[in-house]
Amino acid sequence: MTSKWLNQRLEKSIRDNPEIKLTNIRNKVGRQWNVGISRATAHRAKTIAYKNVEGSYREQYKLVYDYAHELLKSNPGSTMKVSVEDNEDKKIFRRLYVCLKACKDNFVSC
Repeated sequence: MTSKWLNQRLEKSIRDNPEIKLTNIRNKVGRQWNVGISRATAHRAKTIAYKNVEGSYREQYKLVYDYAHELLKSNPGSTMKVSVEDNEDKKIFRRLYVCLKACKDNFVSC
């Protein structure tokens, strides 16, 4: 039993409970397939399954600009600022500022 094979079977469990413990994974595998696996195999399988469910963080941060443009399109008059810093040949996300038009208008009317 490899971690690649096991991660496909664990995706539903990870989706239901992302904080599932390695001992629970090992017990589940033992009950379901009557096979003992090491902690390392359980950890690798959980990591791969978690990435499949949640996506990698790097891929999600690449979507920050798309999120900002979509928010501005659906809330005209809002303010969005994305702060990144240069690191060699890559951009690293630092912060995101969001001020919705409705919040701006209500603050000004106070």
